Amino acid sequence: YLAMEKALDFRESVGGEEAIMNYIHNLAVEGGKTLAKEFGTELLFSHHSRFAAMVDVKLPPCNSSIDFTYELLHHKPISTYVPVYSDNSGNMIARVSAQIYNDVDDFRFLAKVIKEIIKSHE
Repeated sequence: YLAMEKALDFRESVGGEEAIMNYIHNLAVEGGKTLAKEFGTELLFSHHSRFAAMVDVKLPPCNSSIDFTYELLHHKPISTYVPVYSDNSGNMIARVSAQIYNDVDDFRFLAKVIKEIIKSHE
């Protein structure tokens, strides 16, 4: 409650709700494409109208017993929670949320970390 006024001031200072929603959606689109390119894979949903500010990206082939969520939470400085789950075909999928404080470099960094985790479990 005490921080609400400052939070609303911040949101207004970056252009308001519409600007924020546009930024995080566009970042999710660009970031998802960046991850897919880095991994040599694809997005779970190829058309960007299927997601707002979260994107699901297939990971490269890897050991499905890797606890990515645990390893990512304990890798610094990952700045957001990134759940990883398996689809019905056995593909591992990362669900990445774009935030106002992220940029595409954060997605590149995440790709690097995920590739390091996969390599450490080979």
